[in-house]
Amino acid sequence: MEFLRCVFSLCVSEKSMSSSGPPLPDPLDLPPLDRQNLNYPIETQGTSRQDEALKFWAVLQECDIESFYKRALPASVGAMAATFLMVKSGRWSAHPKYGSLFKVINAGFVGHFIGKVSYLPECQQKILTKLPNSDLAARIRKSKGLPDPEQQ
Repeated sequence: MEFLRCVFSLCVSEKSMSSSGPPLPDPLDLPPLDRQNLNYPIETQGTSRQDEALKFWAVLQECDIESFYKRALPASVGAMAATFLMVKSGRWSAHPKYGSLFKVINAGFVGHFIGKVSYLPECQQKILTKLPNSDLAARIRKSKGLPDPEQQ
């Protein structure tokens, strides 16, 4: 019974704590979080910077999900199927022990990368339309040689 009590209490007793140094503070005795005095970003132009950051990350996440399902997944599956068929038909040699496994996996990675990269222009257009005043939109406009919407 003493063994189980020791295991459940992590074998820490007051006697062992006092001999090894000062006692550690109890993590459950922390003061409550004062949500009124947190340092949130200063509000600018009617919207807070935190809202702008959330919108920014939402657009990037939407871009990431769409690029995966619309380009990366189909390209990856297509490249893997083509590689498997090439090895199966004998045009490419198979590994003596593992067969086409490593070639198919590598084709999947290459297809995923090509699919993600091929969706970049759509993501850039989405950023320009949904986040026209962001720093990223300004950099995209600068790289493409497009004028700022404020100058027009």
